[in-house]
Amino acid sequence: MNSRIADLRQTRSRGFTLIELLVVISILSLLVSILLPALTGARRSGRAIVCESHLRTLGQGMQIYANFYDDVVPLGESRLDDGSMHFAASLLPALSERNLNEAGPYQSVSLEAKMLELVGDHEAFQCPDFPEERQRLDFVVNSFIQPYTLTDDPGPPGDGPINQFANEVVERRLFASLTRMRKDTSQLIYLTEAHAKLPTNSGQYHDLFYSSQLPLASYPRIANDKRHPSGINALFFDTHVERMPLEHMDVGWPSPRVDRLRWFTTAPLPNEETEP
Repeated sequence: MNSRIADLRQTRSRGFTLIELLVVISILSLLVSILLPALTGARRSGRAIVCESHLRTLGQGMQIYANFYDDVVPLGESRLDDGSMHFAASLLPALSERNLNEAGPYQSVSLEAKMLELVGDHEAFQCPDFPEERQRLDFVVNSFIQPYTLTDDPGPPGDGPINQFANEVVERRLFASLTRMRKDTSQLIYLTEAHAKLPTNSGQYHDLFYSSQLPLASYPRIANDKRHPSGINALFFDTHVERMPLEHMDVGWPSPRVDRLRWFTTAPLPNEETEP
């Protein structure tokens, strides 16, 4: 009897064999290989949701500005003229819960660096998936003429937002009336995600006013690297946010310009004045 008890104790106290240990390791490795992609996807989805939340916050700032200024909102970067205002500057006071008149000092080109510093202090201007951490402003504004009448060719896909206006001054002093838009404001994008190659020390290239600046065009200013699952986040003029497949936002070259601009502006009506 005593010897049988001793044998049982010895059996219970022995450790894993090498084969058993290898089996356990194999099972754990298999579980990790199955779960890791799911965890990575969950993190990416979480960052995309944070980006959507930041755009909603900027939409609230846009609405506050519009309520203060008779439903009119700024559409451009407007850094080349002291009498204009960068769209990001117009949102700053609302985000800081201060008087909207305080946006005035940030409209001057001489204070662009200060404006970018203030923008960088607000998470709402940041996308967690933007590839360049030094970029203070991760979004671009739709400053297309409503309706769009220019005839520039979007062209084939390009590398990034290079300066295609090296020998000309492009002045952007555009504003939009939310109550006088011909198209439903729920069908027009106000802000969307910026291209990864935007300069980090300038407020330039953060507005879209030529079809050649679409994400799949020759001088893109909109992100075209599919940084979020399912597409690019966009804030619409009615302040709702959507995540759109890149090819849905811009159907790409050589599709007609009117199709490529469907989320940014309308085409002029027949017999309408063609001058912008």
